[in-house]
Amino acid sequence: MRKRTVRFIGVCVSAAMLAGTCAAAFAGCTGVQQGDTNIGGWVDEDGNISVTEDVTIDFWGWGGQAEQDIYQTMCNVFMSQHPNFTINYTGYTSAQYVQNLTNAANDMPDVFYMPDTEFLSWVTQGVLWDFSEYVSQEELSAIWEEGYDRYYYDSETHALGYSESETVGLYALPKDIGPFQFCYNETLLRQALEHWNTQNPSQAVTYEDFAAQYFDENDPMTWEEFIAVGAMLKPWCDSQNKYVLSHYELYAALYSNNADFVTDDGSASRIDEPQFAAALQYMHDLAFEHGLMAGSAGSSTTTGYSSFIGGNSIFSFLGPWDCATVWGTTPTSPNPLSYTLKLVPVPYGPGADDVYGTQDDGDSVCQVGSMGYAISANNTTSALQRAAALQFVKWLCYDEDAQRTLYQLGQQTPNIIEMAQGEYLEMETVQSYMGTTVQVNPSNLSVFLNVIDGTGEKTAEGGGTYTDKVGGRMRTQVRTLRTEWYNEWSTVVSNYNFWTDAEATGAGLVAAFRDVLQGWLDDYNATLGR
Repeated sequence: MRKRTVRFIGVCVSAAMLAGTCAAAFAGCTGVQQGDTNIGGWVDEDGNISVTEDVTIDFWGWGGQAEQDIYQTMCNVFMSQHPNFTINYTGYTSAQYVQNLTNAANDMPDVFYMPDTEFLSWVTQGVLWDFSEYVSQEELSAIWEEGYDRYYYDSETHALGYSESETVGLYALPKDIGPFQFCYNETLLRQALEHWNTQNPSQAVTYEDFAAQYFDENDPMTWEEFIAVGAMLKPWCDSQNKYVLSHYELYAALYSNNADFVTDDGSASRIDEPQFAAALQYMHDLAFEHGLMAGSAGSSTTTGYSSFIGGNSIFSFLGPWDCATVWGTTPTSPNPLSYTLKLVPVPYGPGADDVYGTQDDGDSVCQVGSMGYAISANNTTSALQRAAALQFVKWLCYDEDAQRTLYQLGQQTPNIIEMAQGEYLEMETVQSYMGTTVQVNPSNLSVFLNVIDGTGEKTAEGGGTYTDKVGGRMRTQVRTLRTEWYNEWSTVVSNYNFWTDAEATGAGLVAAFRDVLQGWLDDYNATLGR
């Protein structure tokens, strides 16, 4: 991979820039002083980084206590293998992390999580190190392109993604790539089907036939089919004070109906397209017309997750990181769940024309999040620390033993493609924190990988092609300069009473948000010179 030039971008791009998340960190507008980015003295002729001096680096991450436990373990493992390293790990909750990082922006930790939704804002501030010249194409080709591509940035065009431009740099390596996929509690679903069969003997169906009809991993349900499934399961749920559905993820509804807030480059609004309001209406109807979920839950991931893990709903959404709780692999959650889970592709909608079987039908598309490992470009990080940080980051990102530890602890799918498609899918049991043998649950982890490798024409085993309708997409916030618009979306949803008023509509919510979104896009475009 060719060497690229690091381009320093002044902090004071415009007054509008200071309105974003990072404003407090750079309010002095004096510019961030970059340190020595030449680490060639620690790179051998094969491109390997090896720091042998005693070195201390600060590493910041976020997550629940289970994730913090896992990453302290990873630091301990690395230090045991490299006794000259001292890694001071600090974990924050997701609610605390970005603000704490912002407050420390002039004296940053040496290596830190960079949420993909914050990346564009931070990289334009000039505080992230472009280490592309120290990462080879061979190293990148071993891991998912969907993971690392979002951490390339062109300082001339402000575009995300790799290109041949000399002004493109790589500013983070993927910590993970996280599909947030639909799932169900098989234990509860079987009970609900038994109740259905008792009440409707002429329409009785076995779980196996039911799953074959609706839960095919390569042939997703439509929205209408999922509503029909919910209607069958609802009587039992009502009798048990449970819900069919814990909540519904906003991006799963939008993306699976060919809808989005903005265009691919983040420059223009798309919310006036009919499929956007239709996706919102579908979510609202699940609660108020069909009674499959509580309106108060809406699209709240936190509320929904608690309901689902507590065994109070049949369907929900699950990410690879949730397996730590499911398998009981950390001291925070040492007891495996007692019920069986299964992944299933998120249902898809009929597209803009509202008719299935036409060209604009949606695919089954869930959101795919990511976190990057970024390294400080500030002069508070020395060249030695920068070299050590990159050696550590590479180990976390694509060392086989490190990746194996992370996936066996239920933290993520492997970044390494060959490992993900091989041993990860072949894994049948893991060890809980208490030392017991736990069956891998959900057993069909292949659905996560089906999301990561995208939709489109694929080659089938044994030859021939097929159309893959199961995929994923990064969240809209990744593609906009900053994320104030999304914070205001939550406020508008609340003020419009979308999740408390049965008479609210998707079209009405679009009308309430249209000017708000456009105002922020105008601001971002002006800042970026569009």
